[in-house]
Amino acid sequence: MSDVRCLDDDVAHPRLVANPPGLGAIDYRIGDYAAFRSALMRARPGEAALADWHPGADGDLASQLVEWWAYVADILAFYNERALSDALLRTAAGAEDIRRIIRLIGYRPRPGIGATGVLAALTETTDASRPAFSASWRIGSSSARLMIDAPVRSSGIS
Repeated sequence: MSDVRCLDDDVAHPRLVANPPGLGAIDYRIGDYAAFRSALMRARPGEAALADWHPGADGDLASQLVEWWAYVADILAFYNERALSDALLRTAAGAEDIRRIIRLIGYRPRPGIGATGVLAALTETTDASRPAFSASWRIGSSSARLMIDAPVRSSGIS
């Protein structure tokens, strides 16, 4: 009986996860494909049922199944890490994730509202009863593409 060793027998599984505070990204994966495959191929202590089985050549269906499970575990570990990253405020990637987090503490952001302001204009007109502007005129900025419809009120100051 030959002793067949996997190439990745030195992989520690499950990997210890440590995240010191202040990181911009969370490291939460307990393993990757190689680590999961190695852990699945390794016999557990005291295991007798599969003691004589060793991973074989390319056509071994058991090896294929182990590799598929390692692949699935790698994908699940990735999405588990992404879900945790989106659940923490510092590492949340999307605006909706941030809104969901701040809703947990009771903060309700208000929708954006239009700005209001007062505008004064000096005109050179001799007729104080007639305003220098039409009843509704536009104030605009071509660089910001901002156009404001402003109703004109006459102050009666001449």
